[in-house]
Amino acid sequence: MFKLGAQLVLLVFLSMFTITAMPAEDPRQTALASALNLIQEGKQDEAYDTISTLADEGYAAAQTYYGVFLIQGVFNFQEVEEGFAYLQKAADQGDLRAMIQTGNLYLSRIPNFAPNKKKATDWFKKAAETGNPEAQMYLAEMFLSRKLGTGQESRAIAYVVKAADQNHYPALKQLFSIYGYGITEIWYLGDQPQYKYGHGKDHGKMIDAGNRIMNHEVRRPEDFLMIARAYARQDKSAQVAQEGIAILEFLINNGHMPAIQELADIFTTGTTFIPVHEGNMLDAYEYGVSKGDLYSIGNLYRLSLLRKDSVKAAAMRSAYLKASASSADQGRLLNYAIESGDWSAVSLEIKSIVENFQQQGILEIGSVILSVKNLNIRKRLLPLYQSYDPGESKTQFGNTFNFLLNNLNQRMKQESKICSDESRSIQRSELCQ
Repeated sequence: MFKLGAQLVLLVFLSMFTITAMPAEDPRQTALASALNLIQEGKQDEAYDTISTLADEGYAAAQTYYGVFLIQGVFNFQEVEEGFAYLQKAADQGDLRAMIQTGNLYLSRIPNFAPNKKKATDWFKKAAETGNPEAQMYLAEMFLSRKLGTGQESRAIAYVVKAADQNHYPALKQLFSIYGYGITEIWYLGDQPQYKYGHGKDHGKMIDAGNRIMNHEVRRPEDFLMIARAYARQDKSAQVAQEGIAILEFLINNGHMPAIQELADIFTTGTTFIPVHEGNMLDAYEYGVSKGDLYSIGNLYRLSLLRKDSVKAAAMRSAYLKASASSADQGRLLNYAIESGDWSAVSLEIKSIVENFQQQGILEIGSVILSVKNLNIRKRLLPLYQSYDPGESKTQFGNTFNFLLNNLNQRMKQESKICSDESRSIQRSELCQ
């Protein structure tokens, strides 16, 4: 058991239509389900008569599918206007999916069909006003993505709240994010955009949303991690920060290894209520090592190099290589060596990657160098990459090698300009030191 010490867009039309068998409440539903299965099997011609007949008989579900299929050309011909007419018929009968897809159509840029943002909004609102939480979240997302115009943030939050009040899990997560971090409010004065950051933040409501998520039947560990991170890093309550640490401990003890990374990061940098604590950081990493967690092993390798503890570094390196099998994993080991500033270790990792993965290893080295945030370190690494022979440039390896090399050279030119411009102090701080 791990325990710390006392110091703690617009959707593609068909994406809305999962083709599955539906419960057979009447013969029309059974017939439609059979036709949809035929389409799933690639037998559109066999399905056409059934779906078109059901649609012409006024069956709303069939009209929705038929309209979408005509617009998408599923039957090997495309009829946008006719497809829209069938969607409209289904929407007028209250079919939820038809309402949403009609709104989508008014936002699209299909030839010979004029976009109309107001009509799109009207149809999305009709769908949301049915009380369906998925439709409410869809409308909220349309507002948040500003596809329906700017200045709609408060309306978006209102619809998220309505869906969350029905215990809709995605809505609870969205609400937690809004209350915890806020959203950016945008409006215009003339042609100039105006911004207000953190709109909607509310500490108490964030805690309530987090508790509702943790008590929900879904209970996903990655969502517990999201909550723990926000709790531990908020700046309003020491008690809530400790609750965040307790959630991370719970996750770690239940085998969710990403929680180790978050816990170690918190004790490395500290937060408003959680002080930097090297012992707790090391405890987290050591526990991860005992479970074979590569992130923990790699960080203890990095820390051992920083402390000039060659014995510990060798042990961690051996454990890492034993647990990893890919060039990407060993690329991360190279990153740990780079972060430590131990250039003999850097040389060793580069040699090991090339020996184990040949050309793929060389490309991995190029990707690692491209990800380095400091220009001076990248300058020192670049000649090591340039020393390899890409061979015939027309091969896949040669093309990729040269692509990475060109990217590296272009980025370094841009970064050199930034580092020579003293007015760009924020960008220069990490890049040029």
